Amino acid sequence: MEHYLPPDTRIVDANLDYKTLAAQDPPWVPPPPQLRSPSASRRDFIKGVIAAGTAVSAASYAMGGRAARAQGAAATPERLISIAVNGQMRRIDATANETLAMTLRYKLGLTGTKLGCDRGECGACTVMIDDVAHYSCSTLTHAVRGRAIVTIEGLEGPNGELHPVQQAMIDELGPQCGFCTPGQIMSAVGLLKTNPKPTRDEVRHMVGAEHFIEVFVDTPLEICEQRDSKGVYAKARRGEITGFTGIDDPYEPPEAASIVLDTVVFTPQQNARRVLEYLERQGFVR
Repeated sequence: MEHYLPPDTRIVDANLDYKTLAAQDPPWVPPPPQLRSPSASRRDFIKGVIAAGTAVSAASYAMGGRAARAQGAAATPERLISIAVNGQMRRIDATANETLAMTLRYKLGLTGTKLGCDRGECGACTVMIDDVAHYSCSTLTHAVRGRAIVTIEGLEGPNGELHPVQQAMIDELGPQCGFCTPGQIMSAVGLLKTNPKPTRDEVRHMVGAEHFIEVFVDTPLEICEQRDSKGVYAKARRGEITGFTGIDDPYEPPEAASIVLDTVVFTPQQNARRVLEYLERQGFVR
């Protein structure tokens, strides 16, 4: 290549639609197979290896190592490669040390893949590689050639409908700030690929038991209604709100919660202290 492109180079506008960008790619034509001539014999092969080795040794000796440097340059990975992303072959210019997360976001415009910790811990950059969840921030782009990559954008149906996990995240009010939601969804999809009906403990193992704390706020329904200053429970009972937990949507209490908070016996300050003490014992805070 004429110019060096660092891994964090922004090739595309962050607001450019990735489908429009993909449509601009030239059609990908696989290279023809390089078949060995049927006339080549074992003797010819051995003679060629000996001759090549002799030539390289002589050149290295005579040119002071120039041939060795040329060999090193020839071993450098090809920059222009093709990878399969969301069912399409995409041609990209990727350096040898470029991560898949950087390629997806800044070369292909797939900004649904988020960069959080950038060291394979938080999971915000999770994508599917051959139906298995992987951290794209710790996966080299050159390592995924010939493999099928699916990002959060690739989960949509043929008519743009959401994946069931995406829809469930909306229905159950799962997102908070939303930054890590794509990674959570991709991790869940990866689990369901191998285990369509996981148990609560299997889901806990998916996210990593050391990073998962299940808190059960044990408050009777009648107490919740008494404390409801906005009248939300009353609207649910009148049918103005549907799918309301505890009214027309049965609640499934956890089997073995890490922390159980009783909001009738203890004050909010006491419950907060119990949570903090648990986090300190587990080493999450100091």
